[in-house]
Amino acid sequence: MKRYSLYAVEGSTLRNTSPALTKHIKWRTYLQKSFALQVLLKCRGVNEDYMSTSAPLTAAGIIDVQTTAHVWGIGWGPERDIAEPFARIWVELVCGTRPQICAALGIGDSEYDQTVDDIRQELSYDNPDNRAIVHVFSHVGRKPMA
Repeated sequence: MKRYSLYAVEGSTLRNTSPALTKHIKWRTYLQKSFALQVLLKCRGVNEDYMSTSAPLTAAGIIDVQTTAHVWGIGWGPERDIAEPFARIWVELVCGTRPQICAALGIGDSEYDQTVDDIRQELSYDNPDNRAIVHVFSHVGRKPMA
């Protein structure tokens, strides 16, 4: 019996953030409320509607869908082999939203660059004040037998 899975990071649950991360979240939240960011992300093939729900798998005919949620530290915690790469990925996510946020909010490159540098330092494994977390949802189900 083959099992099919969909793994997604729920992007709206970043918690315990530091100042620069909070600033970026506020920028992103402003755009989300205006639906501008969702439209821009969907134009790039990113659909946040699929993050924390198993509904797309169920709608596609996958059965026995099970969902688990995990809390991961971003750049800290006992699982350093997960935490450090996850921090780098988060910094890349912040870098990837630069065009949309700068264009929509009129933020200059220098302010955005400084925020990215601050986030990189805040998410460093060597920063004892870092306690940023994110919820990771895993959806696993199986294809029905014909």
